[in-house]
Amino acid sequence: MKAKASLRIDPEVADLRIRDIVATAASRLGLTHTTTPSGAGHDAQVMASAAPSGSCS
Repeated sequence: MKAKASLRIDPEVADLRIRDIVATAASRLGLTHTTTPSGAGHDAQVMASAAPSGSCS
């Protein structure tokens, strides 16, 4: 059996405004946080052309 790629979506950079909002909220709650790159095929990659997205971990 051979696999054939049916969809190719390039990685998206998370919206810096949203990343900052999440990081600020975490800090205010006394939580540690870090920004990490992700190469996973998340929904955010598909939706990036329609709306900003972002995250911290």
